[in-house]
Amino acid sequence: MDPVPLLALKLLSAIAERNPPLIARQMRKQDSLLLPLIAENYQVGHPRLNRHTINIIKSVIQSKELSLSEI
Repeated sequence: MDPVPLLALKLLSAIAERNPPLIARQMRKQDSLLLPLIAENYQVGHPRLNRHTINIIKSVIQSKELSLSEI
């Protein structure tokens, strides 16, 4: 699978900061592959880890719409 482009991460991060429950619900409803792809980059020392990835994961967790096992 191709990596998520940086511009897409920036846009998703901005949306997630403003409305975290919406992003989490959409990811659950569409059985999205995007969250696992982003979470895959959420590792210490990963070359694609950036503040946008961190903001997206943080927003999804704080929304409490998805359990940790779903993430």
